[in-house]
Amino acid sequence: MSDPMTPEGRADLRQFLADGRNAEWSLCNDGRTVAEDASEEMAKWIADAGPCTAELIVAAVNALPALLDALEEAEKMADTKSKVADAFQQALTDEYRPHVEQNKAYGMALALQEEQLAELRDRAEKAEAALERQERELAGYRAEEQRVREWNALVNEGNVRCTWCDLRYAEREEYPCGDERDQNSHHYNADELAEARRKALDGDS
Repeated sequence: MSDPMTPEGRADLRQFLADGRNAEWSLCNDGRTVAEDASEEMAKWIADAGPCTAELIVAAVNALPALLDALEEAEKMADTKSKVADAFQQALTDEYRPHVEQNKAYGMALALQEEQLAELRDRAEKAEAALERQERELAGYRAEEQRVREWNALVNEGNVRCTWCDLRYAEREEYPCGDERDQNSHHYNADELAEARRKALDGDS
């Protein structure tokens, strides 16, 4: 059986029409026979099928050319619409491809910047941690230096001599000023004591 949905099938049906009739078919007054090109065998077969079947066959045969034309026209329209849709899709693709590529390049650049930024943050954190360690070490050095200077201040202060007996300031509690018969309080110059301490604290000695 010929398939009217394919070009080949429609060509077969048109050939069957060309071979089977030269004009439209019609029913005779009795409603059971077919006029024009129907052969006697065809007329008898249709008549035997009954008046309803005869009417259906005549109507189908006469409508077949128009139906085939409409089907081919619909197929052409569908093909045209498909081509237009494809062309429109291609136009959209061609129009927006640069934007897509641009956005893709922008995304890659942004990802690279984020990676570089993460690396810079990591370096900054490491540098900050190193700076904190250095500051702690420096604070320790400064504290140690201050302890040394405090000790030097005590030593310098202790080396100041009594203006009467020349005894060192650090030994004033151990020995009196003068001999055993004439014991007096030691006399130390307050400015000299302060200057000795200042020099040690300032790192001058």
